[in-house]
Amino acid sequence: MLPRSRWTQRLGRVASGAICRLGATPLVVRAQQDGSRLLLDARSRTEASALWLGEYEADEIAFLSTCLEPDSVVLDIGANVGLMTTPLARRLHLLGGRGRVIAFEPVPVNAERLRRNVAINHLDGRVDVVELALGETEGRAVMVKEGPAGSSDNALVALTADSEAGGVSAELATADSVLDEFALERVDLVKIDVEGYEVPVLRGARRLLAQHRPIVYGEFHNVLMPKRGHSFLDVWELFEPLGYHCFRFVGRCRIERVERPRYDLGNVVLVPADRVPWLLERLSAGPS
Repeated sequence: MLPRSRWTQRLGRVASGAICRLGATPLVVRAQQDGSRLLLDARSRTEASALWLGEYEADEIAFLSTCLEPDSVVLDIGANVGLMTTPLARRLHLLGGRGRVIAFEPVPVNAERLRRNVAINHLDGRVDVVELALGETEGRAVMVKEGPAGSSDNALVALTADSEAGGVSAELATADSVLDEFALERVDLVKIDVEGYEVPVLRGARRLLAQHRPIVYGEFHNVLMPKRGHSFLDVWELFEPLGYHCFRFVGRCRIERVERPRYDLGNVVLVPADRVPWLLERLSAGPS
């Protein structure tokens, strides 16, 4: 494994580009430090860390894994190619219960490799791949992705009609409608990373949040959210009346309480008040 650093990832991306230009296949199966194996695209900025370091957001995954119990149900909203879905599902498998991950990914090339990564790790019974986008209403959305057309990478819902050109049309549903479709009796953990589209997704999950009161880990994009007329305060407006506490994610198993949330918060953990003592106790024990 190479040492973790920003420069390692940058050099890796340069090397990947050179290798692909020489005609090598861009898809590589790479063992990860958590024991999983991922089929990764050497052209993808998102996958560079997993490809060249053998890990992807290891601190975040350790935190999310600590939140899991044997029968936990996890929603991975913005699953990409399974960089978080796979280790979380693998953790649930090791815990031995009936836990599962429902992974939402609207971009076909990403969703296809997500399915392949689930299969490579023999997690078919633990993961449901749902190839649609979540939002505030049902309908269609245009996804605009990074990188070449055939590569996998980040994608975002088009900001304007002008930015839709060359985008990918995706079915749009609400989290509440999916709750009914899957007849979910529990939702314990939600991870959301949707490139600035977080507020519409969460507005479409009002019943899910009120009924199941999951822990929510959000990578809230405080650059793209304002371009849609939103900020983290719009997120907090949904959670505060439900009796949630707001924490800033600061490290592997460390969170800090935020008494007065600001508009520009980024990586945030939202926890129902009654689950705060349970979560802090698990975090103090560290990942098992």
